[in-house]
Amino acid sequence: MKSCVPVLVVLAVAALPAADDATLKVSGVIQARALLLSQGTNAAGDPYDPLRQQDGRAEVARFGLRRARLTAAAQTPDGWLGTMTIRSVEPNNLNGTADTNGGGIQLYLAFLGRTFKAGAVEHDLSLGLQKAFTQESSISTSTLLFPATSITAMASDTFGARGAGVFYKLSHEFVRFGVSVQNNTTANGAELKDGSPDAGNPGARNGMHVSGRVEAGVLPSKKSESFAGAAGTQAVVGFDLATNRSAYTTNTTTAPGRRTDAVVLGPDFLLHHDAWSLVAEYRVTLVDVTDIDQDPEDTTRNEQRCWSVTTGYAIPTGGGPVLEPALRLQWADVHSHRGAPTTNDIGANPALTENGEFTGKNSGREWAVGLNAYWNGHKIKTQLAFTESRAAVEEARTRFLTLQQQMLF
Repeated sequence: MKSCVPVLVVLAVAALPAADDATLKVSGVIQARALLLSQGTNAAGDPYDPLRQQDGRAEVARFGLRRARLTAAAQTPDGWLGTMTIRSVEPNNLNGTADTNGGGIQLYLAFLGRTFKAGAVEHDLSLGLQKAFTQESSISTSTLLFPATSITAMASDTFGARGAGVFYKLSHEFVRFGVSVQNNTTANGAELKDGSPDAGNPGARNGMHVSGRVEAGVLPSKKSESFAGAAGTQAVVGFDLATNRSAYTTNTTTAPGRRTDAVVLGPDFLLHHDAWSLVAEYRVTLVDVTDIDQDPEDTTRNEQRCWSVTTGYAIPTGGGPVLEPALRLQWADVHSHRGAPTTNDIGANPALTENGEFTGKNSGREWAVGLNAYWNGHKIKTQLAFTESRAAVEEARTRFLTLQQQMLF
C-alpha cells in the first residue's frame, strides 16, 4: 500500500488545476523487455550466467521492465515551473532474481524553477531533485538507437548525477550550457569525523557534486540519438566535466571510514543528416579511494577510460513502420593504482554486463547490431538487438538477444 501513495498523489494533482493560469501535462513511458538466449563464459571458459552473475548455465529467457515512469509537469505563462516524476524501481526482474511485488515505486524527480527569456537566450534556474545536465540527461532514453544505454552515458551518470541541488541552464540556437551544485554521494550514517589518535585526517566534512556541460553546433530543438528518419541536419559537439568530492563511506574493517573523490570528463559528438544518425563519445573517470584512518593516508586510484560509437540508418517502408538497422562498438579500459607505480589491469572478470547492459566496470569491448521499428516515431517503437561483450583478457564473455517494446503517452 505504501508504494501506491506516490502514484495516488500524482494522479490527484493531475486531476486538479495547478493554478488559475498554469497548464499541467501528464506523460509517461513504459519499456517492456525480454533478454533471450543468454550465454556466457568465465575467465576459464566455463559456463557463466551473465544475468545472475554466477557460474553455471544462463537462462533461455528473462522478462521484465526496463523503465516505467509517470511525470506531471506544471508551468505558468510567466515561466514558473514544477515537475514530479515517479518510477518503478529499475530495472525490474532483469538480473535473474525472482518476481516480487513489481519492484516498488520511488520518487525519481521533483523540482521547482523558473525560465527567463532575454532575446534569443533562455535561462532556466531550478531547485530540488533533478538530473545534472550531462550527455546522458541531454538525450531522452526513449530516443536511444539501442535498448541499452551506452557505456559512456553511464559514466556521465555516475557519482551523483541525479540528486538534490541547484541547477542552471542557458539555451541558445547554437549553444547550450548547464552547471549544477548537488549533494555528493556520502552514504547515510557514514562517519564524518575521524577519532583515531594517529590519523592523518582528524576531522572531515562532506564535499559537493559539481558538474557542468557545454554543447555547441547546429542544435536540434529536442536532442535524440535517433531521429527516426526525420529530415534535417544537426551537428552537436559536447563536453562533460563533473566532480564528486569528499564522499565518506563507513569502512567495515577500519571504523573511521573511507573518502572517495571522483572526476568524470570527456567529449562527445552527435551528427544527424536525414536518415543517418551517428553518436561518438569518450569518457575518463578517475576515482581516488582513501582510507582516512591511516597515517599517512592510503589512497587507491581507479581509472576508467571508455568510448562508444553508435550509428543507424532509417528506411521508410511505404505505409508500414520506419525500419532502422543500427551498429554499436564500445570499449572500456579499467586500471587500479595503489600508490605508485603498480598498475593492474582489471579484465578477467566475467561480470561485464548487468541487466543486459555493458557497464565498463571491467576492461573489455562490446559490439552490437540492432533493428528498430518505428510504428509512430518514438511513441511506439520496437527494438531488437544482438550483443556480445568480451573481457580484455582470459575467456570471459557474454552474449544475448534483447527485445524491447516502448510506448510514450
